[in-house]
Amino acid sequence: DPNAGPTTPQKPIDTVQLSLPYACYVVDVTTLKDDAISMLSDLFKHQCVIKVGFSVKSDLFMLSQSCDRKSGYFSEANSILDLQLAFKKMLPGFSNISLRSLTAFAFALRLTKSQTTSNWARRPLSHSQLIYAALDSYLLLPLLVEMYDVTQRLEGNHLLVPGLSAKPAANRINRVGQYFRWESFSSEEQ
Repeated sequence: DPNAGPTTPQKPIDTVQLSLPYACYVVDVTTLKDDAISMLSDLFKHQCVIKVGFSVKSDLFMLSQSCDRKSGYFSEANSILDLQLAFKKMLPGFSNISLRSLTAFAFALRLTKSQTTSNWARRPLSHSQLIYAALDSYLLLPLLVEMYDVTQRLEGNHLLVPGLSAKPAANRINRVGQYFRWESFSSEEQ
């Protein structure tokens, strides 16, 4: 999930956040060398690595613009589950599908977005910016679990308690994937 400072055609994205159940990484895109950008781009292309995001297509487009477009970085992505698209299908009457509104809906928590307009191009990033960036990415994991549990309840399996599931995370992701098709993106689609 990227964050941008003052947007320019040369550098619209300043950071990328990657979260795992046990860690969150805030990557400073402005300092990455070509080999690191290539590895990050390859991660998004890899079909066996499932990536969960929020508004992924636009984020990847901006990320591809941030890197050398001639190199084809971030021009393709596979095995993407975009939670924004998935929740739109799951909650058709819910008009505002933002990370903030879904966090409030699913967990009754208020996600502050005050750092959204801060200067992401300024270094070093502030502690508040790092916390915001990490949380912005990390919240997708519990939202994925919540989505899985909701799909189970919709099917009539009332044995699951919201937020608590005995199934491994990979099974949850695959189960949700049965309801919402995996996305693949190409920069030519923009």
